[in-house]
Amino acid sequence: MIPSNFRDFVVNNSSHVQQEIGNTLLSMSLEETQVKENNDVKIITCPHCTDKGIRANSNLKAVQRYFCNDCKKNFSDNL
Repeated sequence: MIPSNFRDFVVNNSSHVQQEIGNTLLSMSLEETQVKENNDVKIITCPHCTDKGIRANSNLKAVQRYFCNDCKKNFSDNL
C-alpha cells in the first residue's frame, strides 16, 4: 500500500518525474534480487549416498543432525 502523501507527490508531478521514480524503484528492486542471488547457499547432501533428499532431524550438543530419506541414515553437517 502506498502512503497517500507519496501517492500525491507522484500524481502531482510531471510524467518525466514519474518515470524517474519508477525507474529508480525498479533498479532498487533488481539490486535486491541480485543480492539474494549472490548469497552462498549451502546444499547439504548425504555423505553416505550423496542424495539431496534430507531433512533436519534433531540437535545433539548444539550440532544439527540430519536424516537421509533415501538411505535412512543420520549424520551431522560437521563430518
